[in-house]
Amino acid sequence: MHKRIIPGVILVFIMLSGCVSVTTVKPDPHRDKKPHKHRNIGRIKNNSHIRLQAAGYLGNFVISQNKVTISGKGRGKTIIYGNVTITGNGCFLRDLTVTGNVHIRGNNNRLEHVSVKGRVTSNGKNNKW
Repeated sequence: MHKRIIPGVILVFIMLSGCVSVTTVKPDPHRDKKPHKHRNIGRIKNNSHIRLQAAGYLGNFVISQNKVTISGKGRGKTIIYGNVTITGNGCFLRDLTVTGNVHIRGNNNRLEHVSVKGRVTSNGKNNKW
């Protein structure tokens, strides 16, 4: 599958079923614009590594799979404008910013070089941030 990087803000939903939907939004320095394009980029499986580009991602991430790594291009460069909920086990978020809250309900998950503007809550065991 040919992939190309689209500049701007990208709307991402990682659903409980494991599908990822992406909607690109043209950036506007003065106001947000409505999504104009929608596409599905595939199914997230256990033991996956998702590499996010330096861009804004608008929406809430729900990660229910196990051993999923989501890595960005650095704090302040890859920004998730929403909340992240991790219900899977052994997941790893790194090198990104989350403007909302991070809720960790699984076990053995960790955040590394992640800036969280909201709160981090953990109901699981052995989670690190």
